[in-house]
Amino acid sequence: MKRQPLIIVGAALALVAGAAIASSAARAARLNEVPVPSFSSPSASASAQASSSDSSPASSAQSSAAATDEAGNRATTAAPGHDADADQSMSSVPQTTAPQEPVVEPQPPSADRFSTIPAAVAASQTGAVTDQVVAVVATGSTAQVHLLNRRAPGSWDDEWAETGAVGPSGLGRSGPGSAAAPVGSWPLTSALGLTSDGGSLLPYKQINEQSCWVLDKADPGRGSLDQRDSCASPNVRLANSPDEFRYALTIGGAATGGSGAQAVSFVHVADASGHIAGVALPQSAVTRLMREVRPGAHIVIANSIQELATY
Repeated sequence: MKRQPLIIVGAALALVAGAAIASSAARAARLNEVPVPSFSSPSASASAQASSSDSSPASSAQSSAAATDEAGNRATTAAPGHDADADQSMSSVPQTTAPQEPVVEPQPPSADRFSTIPAAVAASQTGAVTDQVVAVVATGSTAQVHLLNRRAPGSWDDEWAETGAVGPSGLGRSGPGSAAAPVGSWPLTSALGLTSDGGSLLPYKQINEQSCWVLDKADPGRGSLDQRDSCASPNVRLANSPDEFRYALTIGGAATGGSGAQAVSFVHVADASGHIAGVALPQSAVTRLMREVRPGAHIVIANSIQELATY
């Protein structure tokens, strides 16, 4: 009977031990369900804080700029009268460079712009060196002869005109035996005739039976009027043509452009034979020229008004 209390005590101790074990297991299970915090060293924590501190201003600036751009875009879109679609359309149009204007070199004035003889003479080289011009414009063997005086720089008066002739061959290179009158510009150097001086303003020479106009290239007196017993060709005995050389003006000197005139060229009286040694006019026109043409005057002979402006 004394063993029964011991058995009861042992059983009680076993129950207490089992309850303790079960309680410990339950607490362990609850601890596993709680999140375990991570721990870092003090130095690592300081580095992380510094990195976060350094990046904060840049991030703030970027965020501010983005916010400003967004606000600006909203303001542009909302601005009255602003067409965002037009801006986008314009930005998509390819930009082109305006074509360069061609460089035009200055050109000399065209002679075909002259419609009158005074305008042509005003633009000519001859018009720049004299204040009086006898202008001859030929059409075939017929010519219009004009006397012009310069009244002011660039201003010429057409005093009068007369119809004349320039030879069967028209204009060309004049010379002994030539049927053409010269083309170009020359001074009118003197006047001559079989009769006495009728009031010429140019130096006047009265010719006679001995008067010989020298044309021989080998003769030292070429281009002059000389008194000679012999006046063989190519020289010209003027007295043998009394109608033509009753009065005449000599065309002398080197030509300004054109074909050049020989010393045989004259403005002389037209006769019934039709022989012409330069420019032929009625006697009244020749004597009028003698009384009006001054020293320094030039004669210009051309095929047209346009050509007249080139001499």
